[in-house]
Amino acid sequence: LPRYTSPDDINENSKIEELYFIHKMAARFFYDQWKNPLSQFARDYLKKRGFDEKMVTIFGIGYAPDTWDALINHCQSQSVDIKLLERAGLAIAKTGGGYYDRFRHRVMFPVFNVSGRVIAFGGRQLREEPNSPKYVNSPESPIYQKGKVLYGLSQAKDSIRKLDEIIIVEGYADCISLHQFGITNVAASSGTAFTMDQ
Repeated sequence: LPRYTSPDDINENSKIEELYFIHKMAARFFYDQWKNPLSQFARDYLKKRGFDEKMVTIFGIGYAPDTWDALINHCQSQSVDIKLLERAGLAIAKTGGGYYDRFRHRVMFPVFNVSGRVIAFGGRQLREEPNSPKYVNSPESPIYQKGKVLYGLSQAKDSIRKLDEIIIVEGYADCISLHQFGITNVAASSGTAFTMDQ
């Protein structure tokens, strides 16, 4: 922290660290679900896309269980305030009270910043649902502004420096596919329009 930091700045920095903490906890939870027999749908999806276990590990791919409160229950068991989950966009408040998980029965792609910290998620649906989008993404937050982020940049940065070149593709799966084939100076726009920051 700067030498002369106001209490308000300290409080803001603390809130940002809390967001990093809860995203890290959620990423670990989703990743740990990968070995759960109930995540077979997710493993089948990645197998169909041709991804191997190495890519699952490198990109921290996980699975959001097919329930309304798996992540909420996990975080509460670790004494994490549910309000923090809501602030991170991982839990959504119900109109009648209570909360539910934003991500359910989805392959989970954590989004890392260039320093390697998880700042958001993209969740790919595993069954066709008429009113459900193929991808659900984290909302923007103090640590995640989608127009300033490229998916996979953390994993690609060494290759980009070495080759002095970057290849930009559209989505998570395209990015991971190229990495698997040894083309590692690749990042993705996650389907958003390019911005000057990117």
